[in-house]
Amino acid sequence: MWCVTCARADQCRCTRVPGNVTGTVAGAGTLGSASLPFASIYLGALATSNVQLTGTATAARVATLPDNSGTIAELNLAQTWTATQTLANGAGVDALYIHPTSGNTSSGLQIKSIGGTLMVDVNPDATGMFRVFNSSGTVMLTVGTSTPVVLFSSTAAPEVPCEARATSPQTADIFACRNYTGADRLFGVTPAGLLDIGNQGGGANTMAGFPHATFYQSLQDVVIRNTVTETTILASPATIPAKWMVPGRQIRIRGRGTAQDIGLITGQMRVKLGGTVVADTTATNLPSMATSPAAVVDLDVVMTCRNPSSTGVVMCNGDLILTNGSGTVSYLRLANVINAIDFTSLAITWQSVQIELQ
Repeated sequence: MWCVTCARADQCRCTRVPGNVTGTVAGAGTLGSASLPFASIYLGALATSNVQLTGTATAARVATLPDNSGTIAELNLAQTWTATQTLANGAGVDALYIHPTSGNTSSGLQIKSIGGTLMVDVNPDATGMFRVFNSSGTVMLTVGTSTPVVLFSSTAAPEVPCEARATSPQTADIFACRNYTGADRLFGVTPAGLLDIGNQGGGANTMAGFPHATFYQSLQDVVIRNTVTETTILASPATIPAKWMVPGRQIRIRGRGTAQDIGLITGQMRVKLGGTVVADTTATNLPSMATSPAAVVDLDVVMTCRNPSSTGVVMCNGDLILTNGSGTVSYLRLANVINAIDFTSLAITWQSVQIELQ
């Protein structure tokens, strides 16, 4: 028990005598008050080994102990948490803030397996700031400050270092690379598994296909018969996005069809890109072709972008080859000459046309 004696109204002394200090009603008493707080409380069994509970407040504060039996954590000691911890943050407040001290080369955060194997390591001052390990301790993912900034690694030949999976239905690219502003799509993979190829300055304009493979096909018959009117051989337009043609990029056009002689045989073909003629055979007399068997017509054209200017320069050359029933072969060269196109007294059925990006 305790005994309180007062020499004056402002000088009181509490003296401990054997026994416990108890109140008369549970939960009704308060030790000290807001206006007259105690400076500290000493707890312990020995005069030289005890704990002083104290605090320095700049305003009225309340510290509430949790409803739990356990050890109170202290900031300057390593902590071992034996229960799940939830870090809840309010607006504008970080849920977890880790700031290593100056000169500290240790990790800021480590996550280990049950067996103690390091699985995740975060060190803001290291070249590999963020690393993920497998169960054998091999680094599988590194995010750092040196090249490459992000590195995926595998430990065996059958392993896939990085995999991107789409949702269902997937409408946007499964994988995409953009320029530094994020405005220009440079490369991607479509839901159909095609390569989505764009260009710096081209914005969202891309063309889906495969290098050295077909990105456009016209498989419907297109008949051009006895006309001087310019007629396309494509069943539908083949669209090349704006700014997609960069220096060195090529487009190859190949087509096959049949031709029958129905009169005066004069033919001309030209290739247009964006409404501009980039190759022309000029008007050419063709060899005689029987109605049956029909002559075979083969088209092979390659367009190459050569200049990075705003208008661009395209080199386009190719061949239009006709082989009649008797085996006579005629070549019409498509060169960079701008002329009109017409088919006079000639009927050509284009059975297939394909365009490749190269």
